[in-house]
Amino acid sequence: IKGMLAAIGILLIFQQIPVALGAKGESDLASLLTGGSLNISLPAGSVSLSGLLILWLWTTPAVKRNKWLGWVPGPLVAVLLGCLATVFGARLMPELSAGLPRISLPAFDSIQALTGELERPDWLAWQNPAVYIVALTLAIVASLETLLSQEALKKMQLQNPPPSPDKEMRAQGIGNALCGFLGGLPITAVIVRSSVNVSAGAQSKLSILLHGMLLLICGLWFSGILNAIPLASLAAVLLYTGCKLAPPGLFVSQMRQGAQQSVPFIATVGGILIFGMLAGIGIGLATQVLFSIYKSQRNAMHLTRYDDHYVLSFQQNLTFMHNLRLKGLLAQIPENSVVIVDHDSAEYIDPDVKALLKDFGEGAKKRGIQLNQWPVKLP
Repeated sequence: IKGMLAAIGILLIFQQIPVALGAKGESDLASLLTGGSLNISLPAGSVSLSGLLILWLWTTPAVKRNKWLGWVPGPLVAVLLGCLATVFGARLMPELSAGLPRISLPAFDSIQALTGELERPDWLAWQNPAVYIVALTLAIVASLETLLSQEALKKMQLQNPPPSPDKEMRAQGIGNALCGFLGGLPITAVIVRSSVNVSAGAQSKLSILLHGMLLLICGLWFSGILNAIPLASLAAVLLYTGCKLAPPGLFVSQMRQGAQQSVPFIATVGGILIFGMLAGIGIGLATQVLFSIYKSQRNAMHLTRYDDHYVLSFQQNLTFMHNLRLKGLLAQIPENSVVIVDHDSAEYIDPDVKALLKDFGEGAKKRGIQLNQWPVKLP
C-alpha cells in the first residue's frame, strides 16, 4: 500500500509539472524541452508557485491556530487566487492571459440539457460477448482500486468505526449498475481525491455526498465561474498532494527497514510507474511472496554444532519447499558425528521431507553417524 501511494504521488508530480508550467494539451516533461530551452509560461508558473506557497502556509501553526482560517481549506484559497489572476489579469494585461490555460466546461441551462447528453443503454449489447469481458475487467479494476484506497485511508486517518469492505463493495456494485443504466461512467474510489478530502478535514462519508452535490450544482449553474479557474492552480493542488503521498522521508524509512520491506516497496513503485497500477501491485505482491518464502526457508530449520554433536532444529511445519534448505544442512554434517533432531515445533512434516530424512538416515550408519530423535522410522 505504501508503494502504491508513493507511485501515485510520483505520477502526479510528473504529470502536473507541465501543467503547472503552462503546457497545453497532453504535453509531458519531455515536450517542454524544445531546442535545448525550457518552454514555459511565466503567468502559469507564477500562479502554480503562489498556490504551492498558500498550501504550505495552511500547514503552518500560525494558520492552524486561527479560528477563521482553519475553517477554509487551503486548496480552495489557492484556487480562488488563481481565479483572481485569471479575471484581473485578462483585464490589466490581456497578453498574459493567453499563457494561462483554463478549465473549459460545457454550459447547461437545465437538468434536462444535462440529462440529454447521457447515452441510454443499448440493450442489444447483451448479445455481444465482448461486453461481459469489459464488465468483468471494470469490476475487478474498480474493486481492487477501491479496496486499496480504503486500506490506504486507514493509514492516513484513524476511522471509528472502521470502514467495512463488504459494504463498500455492495454500494459500489449498486452504484455502477445504476450508472450504466442511466448512461453514466463507472465509479471507483480514488486515493488522490480521498487524500485531499482527508487533508481538508473530512470526518464522515457525508463529505462524499456533499462533494457530489457540489459537482452537480456547479456543473449546472456555475460553469462560467469554474471556467475562470486556471489549470495551473489545480496543478499546484495535485503537486502538493503528490508530495504528501511520496515524501522523501517515506523512502528513507523503508530503506532503513531492510531488504524485506524496501525491495517489495521499490518493486511496487517501479512496477506501477512502468507497467501501470494493477501490474505494479502484482509485481509488488509477487516480490513480497518471494521474500516471505525465502525467509521461511531460512528460518524453518537451524543446524547448531557442539564439538562432534549437531542439533538440527525444526522451527515450523515442513513442506516439499524446504527440501533444498534441508539438503544443504544435512550436507554439512561430517562422518563420525552425533545428530540430534528437535522436531517438537513441527506438527506436520511433508512426505517428501520424510523421504529425504529417510535416505539420509539409511546412509548414516555407513558414515558412522549416530542419530537421536530421528523424525522417521528407519529399517
